[in-house]
Amino acid sequence: MNIADIEGLKFPDEMLTRFFFKNGLHTRRGRVIELGCGNGSNLMLFAAYGWETVGIDYDSALIEAGRRNFAKAGHTGWTLTVGDLNQQQEVEGPFDVFLLPSIIYYFTVEQARAIIQRFAPHAAQSLFYCRFRTPLDYRFGRGEALGPQSFRITATETGEQGCTISFYETHQMLDLMSPFKLRQDSIKVFYEMFDNLQNDRLIRNQDGIIWADNL
Repeated sequence: MNIADIEGLKFPDEMLTRFFFKNGLHTRRGRVIELGCGNGSNLMLFAAYGWETVGIDYDSALIEAGRRNFAKAGHTGWTLTVGDLNQQQEVEGPFDVFLLPSIIYYFTVEQARAIIQRFAPHAAQSLFYCRFRTPLDYRFGRGEALGPQSFRITATETGEQGCTISFYETHQMLDLMSPFKLRQDSIKVFYEMFDNLQNDRLIRNQDGIIWADNL
């Protein structure tokens, strides 16, 4: 399958790619779930190495694009589902890997906590990847306050006007993920600060990334 034939995002998250290979996931098989999977660009990496992949996203157009991408690539053992994470989702665990690379910060803290509590029972001897926005990100405070950490964005330059975004210090995100019972000595925290060109403006992003397991 040519890169040009992929609909939507072409490549997986760079830090998730490192997570995949640094944890030796290319040498084993298992089941992976991604919440907020978009067109499945992250899951395509797992599928290429024979993993059973499950993705959920509210955007039906992205899910349809992902289904076409997986079919064209000849992958098997995948399920991409349209779903609202604020509602109960029918999934069959357990999963060996949980991915939250670009979704959990688009909910209020209370909504995010409820989502994690609903999915935590499906984790058993699982690895986790979570990416979150920190208060040093450009978007922080640029909107209607929904709480000390959450805002309904009014700025237009990032294309997220009207979106809810929550920002976390690392200890706050680890507290949010506590239902997964992460093993403390397995937790690795990374930070990425980078400039992104959006609507002809350089926008400063700062993300935190957590790798962990609950073995």
